[in-house]
Amino acid sequence: MRQTNLPHDRTAHGPLLNVKQVMERLDCSKTFVYDLIKSQQLAHVRLGTVKGLRVPEKSLKLYIRKKEAAAKSGVES
Repeated sequence: MRQTNLPHDRTAHGPLLNVKQVMERLDCSKTFVYDLIKSQQLAHVRLGTVKGLRVPEKSLKLYIRKKEAAAKSGVES
């Protein structure tokens, strides 16, 4: 069994992305990313007060899949 001192299990949710990385992947503004986090459309992990928020890669991929499915079905969510 591997031990870790991280407050989050990376193996379950993939790497943790900072806000800038999420902005780049979605090609959007910082405000939009924080709005997604605030509205609970993106899961997040808070790493103290200095490093801020991290978004699990799995959460971002799930958000993108939901948006793609909604676009294919013609439903806006």
